[in-house]
Amino acid sequence: MEMYERGHLLIKYIVEDNAELQDYMTDLVKKDLLVQWLVGDELKQDQFKFIFDTVNVIYESPLRDKFLAAKDSDPIID
Repeated sequence: MEMYERGHLLIKYIVEDNAELQDYMTDLVKKDLLVQWLVGDELKQDQFKFIFDTVNVIYESPLRDKFLAAKDSDPIID
């Protein structure tokens, strides 16, 4: 019986013997920690929503081209 005939949930991976899978899992855990930190609590989510809405108003306005060409010290952002 082939390994895949039993279904993907019955396939066993020996992580210690699979360096590629180890790298993927390490990367996945690092990204998961970053996402958990970014999503944070309700206050942080509300702050991100406010920043997104503010930037979206500028982006949808006639200032779009100036906004996209802005540098860090541009008065639009300030």
